[in-house]
Amino acid sequence: MRSGNIAGHSQGLKNRMGANDMNRLLTRAICSSFLLALTATTSSGANLLTNPGFETGNLIGWFAASAVLASVTVETPENGPSAPGTHSALLDNREWVCFLRQLTVPGTAVPGTVFYSFDLKLLQASNGGYVSVSIFANQLDGIVVGGPGMLGHYSPADWTTFQGSFVAPANMAYLTIEFLVNMGPAVSALADNVDLHQVPVVSVESTTWDGMKALYR
Repeated sequence: MRSGNIAGHSQGLKNRMGANDMNRLLTRAICSSFLLALTATTSSGANLLTNPGFETGNLIGWFAASAVLASVTVETPENGPSAPGTHSALLDNREWVCFLRQLTVPGTAVPGTVFYSFDLKLLQASNGGYVSVSIFANQLDGIVVGGPGMLGHYSPADWTTFQGSFVAPANMAYLTIEFLVNMGPAVSALADNVDLHQVPVVSVESTTWDGMKALYR
């Protein structure tokens, strides 16, 4: 459509509308633009982790370290509350240390806000033992450059969902999350529904009040 036709159409519309009608139209347009931007910035990205709920029935995607009297296994029918399923990972320590760790594939995570969540059920922690969760942003060489660090120590409790976020710096390459059962006998916990994701960047054209009014001049 030619600019002359657009101007004529806008002027004709303006002549047919009263001031109150014009204000209502502008308000609706701006509210619609705001809702579009809000939807774009709060949409969820895909989980960057493999087998986050252990529903494969095994620890595929995870690296588990244990000792003679410490083990990491997949349990059923135990399941955390934040997602449906029938499995979870049991970290059970009777000696010194055991942990469950996963690194995201380099390139799937990018600098910016990282959202995390996980379900945790601490069954037992005595004689100085504890359970913690560590989340990091790493360079390709493994050096930690960001993240909330170690979360916890967690006290014995029923299933609880923990969540939060942090900003990964420009020089990060991948993310790491680790569940650690450490230091002391009779320490055990269940972990489930582990999530690391980022909100996808969506380009939204901003609309200003002056810009909207200019269409009807």
